Amino acid sequence: MEDKDKWAQASDEGGMRWGIMTMNYSESLNAVFKGIRSRSISGIIEYSFEKCNAYFVDRWQKAYAMLDEGHRPGKVADEFISEAELMSVYHLAEMYRLERMVYSIRGCGTTNVGDESHGGRHYRVDVNKVLCTCNVPQLLHLPCSHFITACKARGLNYESPLYMSPLYSRKHTIRIWESSFQPYLDPSQWLPHEGMAAPAYPLLEATYVLQHCTYHLTDLHEDLKPLRARVHSPFRWDERYAHYLQRAGFLDIAVQIVAGVPPMDGPLLTAMVDRWCPKTHTFHLPFGEMTIMMQDIAMILGLSLEGHPVMGIIQNKNWLDMIAMHIGIRPLELEDRDNSKKTFGVSSAWLRGHFNVCPEGANDEVVQRYTHVWLWHFVSTFLLPDAVENTVSWMVLPLLCQDWDNIRLYSWSSAVLAWLYKQLCEACRRTPRDSNVGGCTYMLQIWIWERMPVGRPCRLRVDHVQPVRGNPDRRYRAYTNELDVVTQHQSF
Repeated sequence: MEDKDKWAQASDEGGMRWGIMTMNYSESLNAVFKGIRSRSISGIIEYSFEKCNAYFVDRWQKAYAMLDEGHRPGKVADEFISEAELMSVYHLAEMYRLERMVYSIRGCGTTNVGDESHGGRHYRVDVNKVLCTCNVPQLLHLPCSHFITACKARGLNYESPLYMSPLYSRKHTIRIWESSFQPYLDPSQWLPHEGMAAPAYPLLEATYVLQHCTYHLTDLHEDLKPLRARVHSPFRWDERYAHYLQRAGFLDIAVQIVAGVPPMDGPLLTAMVDRWCPKTHTFHLPFGEMTIMMQDIAMILGLSLEGHPVMGIIQNKNWLDMIAMHIGIRPLELEDRDNSKKTFGVSSAWLRGHFNVCPEGANDEVVQRYTHVWLWHFVSTFLLPDAVENTVSWMVLPLLCQDWDNIRLYSWSSAVLAWLYKQLCEACRRTPRDSNVGGCTYMLQIWIWERMPVGRPCRLRVDHVQPVRGNPDRRYRAYTNELDVVTQHQSF
């Protein structure tokens, strides 16, 4: 496992972790505020400030008094070393490497294995490297009872800074608590409050808000048209693909999509996009906020949650050669060299013309190539589609052309969710009448049907859902009105 220093204290080489510490801050705050939760906000702030000041003053006085009494280590270290010294009396030390100061320390008591007594437990202590097989010196940066026994046998001072971290010293403790708070004045002497500070980037903030479609709907009273969902039909299915897609972890969703997906309801998707907030990545509804979670992606699409991050390439240098290397055919040169967006994908029509049907009697190598292209087209146009071009992005092609068992090692659910968030952030700020919404809109629509009583079809079988009839503009307004009055008891 990588980066062990971030989670294992035994691998902490920088000395930033001490002991096994809890991360449950909410419980700690509950204990502090247990008696003042009924006070006003100003009362809670005043109480917290005064108690923090009293706590710092008390700790500083106690630390300074112990320093005057001759205590060198802090209270925690002093109590730990005192207990370890008492236990070291019952240990026996035997040297193994004189020049490296390696000792075998036998503890008191017995060790039972299979109902047989084997005497006291043995520990290996390396004085030079400050290591013990009990892991206490590595975890706490303090000498354990076994280490103290080895130091006594060698005639060394186990309280030396070589074996005990200087952060446990009394002087360092005093430096921690010597910080002081300044008294605050009564409200009559406070400076006048001029409101909240302006944003750090006011022009960016204003542009960010003014581009949202709700500004055009409510402030400018523009009549925006519903967005259109990007939907691409997959290449023709071949049963020879099933074995390889099963190894890649995409067979379940592939079979589901090949069987047929319900028609996309553009007005319903648009009504939800209008409520999308790019800052929080949530839908703002009358009763609060909702958003799509990783579990939703896994349940609806059946893709893996755990795995390596999906990181596509963005450098367009030699991209034609890269595609030819993976699929065996070099795409045609683009005529418009100034349009940089087109260099991030190949034409869907060109790809369909060459790989739509796998030849009969093809060998295993050819079948795998066609399966790779089928999966590439499916991921790029169904799971990760954009909203601007009728192209198949090559950003994830190198990942999808790996060994089949390696493809399933990636967290495709998180990639689909992140890409959908990005497309929703773009869609909510897009106002042209011919705008599209990208991302996996199929998953978004199923999520809306599952969570909201708006636009939900009557039939339960997805493959028998009939297209929604009626004028799109009227349906868009109707969905908007329904979402304006939906309650928390109606959502799931």
